[in-house]
Amino acid sequence: MTGRAALAGLAVLTALAPAATAVVTDPAPALAAPADPQVQPYVLSYTVTASHQGRPETLWTIAARFLGDAERAGEILELNTGRRQPDGGRLTDPGRLHAGWHLVLPWDAIGTGLRHGVLPTAPTTARSAPAPATTAPAVPAARTLPPVAPGTVRTAGSPAADRSGCRPRVVAEPPAASTWGQRLMAPHEVWRITSGSGVRVAVVDSGVAAGRPELGDRLGRGADIVSGNGSGDIDCVGTGTALAGIVAADDGADGRRVGVAPKAVIVPVRLVDRGVPASPPASVTAVQVAVATGAKVILLGPAVDATDPTVRSAIDEAIGHGVLVVVPAPTGGTPVAPADGLLRVGGLRSAQHATVDHPAGSVDLLAPATSVRSIGAAGSGAFVGNGTAYAAAFVAGTAALVRSAHPGLTAGQLGRQLVSTVAPVEHGPAGVGRLDPHRAVTGPLVDGGLPGTAEASAARTARTVPVSWPVVLTVLTTPGVLLVGGRLWSRYRAARRRRRWDAEQADDPFRSHVDGADLVRSGKP
Repeated sequence: MTGRAALAGLAVLTALAPAATAVVTDPAPALAAPADPQVQPYVLSYTVTASHQGRPETLWTIAARFLGDAERAGEILELNTGRRQPDGGRLTDPGRLHAGWHLVLPWDAIGTGLRHGVLPTAPTTARSAPAPATTAPAVPAARTLPPVAPGTVRTAGSPAADRSGCRPRVVAEPPAASTWGQRLMAPHEVWRITSGSGVRVAVVDSGVAAGRPELGDRLGRGADIVSGNGSGDIDCVGTGTALAGIVAADDGADGRRVGVAPKAVIVPVRLVDRGVPASPPASVTAVQVAVATGAKVILLGPAVDATDPTVRSAIDEAIGHGVLVVVPAPTGGTPVAPADGLLRVGGLRSAQHATVDHPAGSVDLLAPATSVRSIGAAGSGAFVGNGTAYAAAFVAGTAALVRSAHPGLTAGQLGRQLVSTVAPVEHGPAGVGRLDPHRAVTGPLVDGGLPGTAEASAARTARTVPVSWPVVLTVLTTPGVLLVGGRLWSRYRAARRRRRWDAEQADDPFRSHVDGADLVRSGKP
């Protein structure tokens, strides 16, 4: 009996041990996710030459030439330290470089000889002078311009311009109804699951004004294609800042958050300084730079002509590197051709009607596009705009939410997730619905890419409340208590039977109750 009790206690211990371990360690199971198709990162790189202008190249001379500041050599060193070069060597000394080495440069580097794409795998024959890259359109050469006084800003193809003339459009008192787009989208409903943290969204337009508290430290270092140097944190038009605000602004005041993904990082790519279309070569460079910054979502402003063949080639290349590209659908002229990983966004009025009659097959989904409020690029004013570019900003922000919740989705899956979860509209293109951030994040994922919904994933991965030590000790000691208790109970029952047997023997002097089992137990024949 004692042996059976011990086995029972051991069985209880075996059964409770995994539960006790789960309570104490509280593992967070990882979701199965598709592998990132991008094997090598898409970067901006430079191949070291034997000499430049008769002098050996160093990190300081390269930083001065492509970044405009020799002190930024440390950034290049950080990006390349420890990586094996084609000749088997490694970068350890910023003053000693070997011809043929491939150096990754910060994304705002500009100059002749730079290459956008994955690092070459084969050794490159060193040249005495750099030559333009052949795999992508050459980046405009860095220009040596005279120093300018504080308060001025350079513009493309022109001397330094007075920054006092940079006056972006702002609205002192926007109408209360201008927040209808944010109320309709209601992104706050999914912020307990995701708010876009960890996702970089490149905004390719007129730049994003620095110092906006609604963006705070989430305004990353971008690139200024207009001036040829700088980080893109100037906006003389106001549209770029407004687009960035719809994507990610978060002022936290009285709940007036106008951004869809208030924890996403904005990467400004300043392509224009006036409200005019950008040239195709400049647009190609802007898209390539946006990919090189590590952005996983690119929002193209209205200045970019996505129907141009060279621009479209750059867009397709970006998609191939796992980046979702969001473009505003043209309201006239040639529509943008569809692609997996490209979202063409049409406009929606507050009455749930499409802003224009988009041709069939020319748009993928709709979003608010009339009288849409966002942050302004100057002072404390706001911005109220009209156009499909602002609808595209809502989509880019939602893409950041979904990307943050499900980082394993490919660019194509991410785009299809947003399209497959749209809400119906009363009047719009056939088969085209309205963006729905809540359904995009929490709805079943496309293609069976990941199991379950975002809410289920959040519930599975959320850590439980910390377990107190008394509870831990109770769980760990329970099996031992049960084992000891089983043994004591077995001994008690054996003693009870022995007392009953002794009493029966005392009342039966002739031992008439002795049976075979007792004889066997006693050892008598």
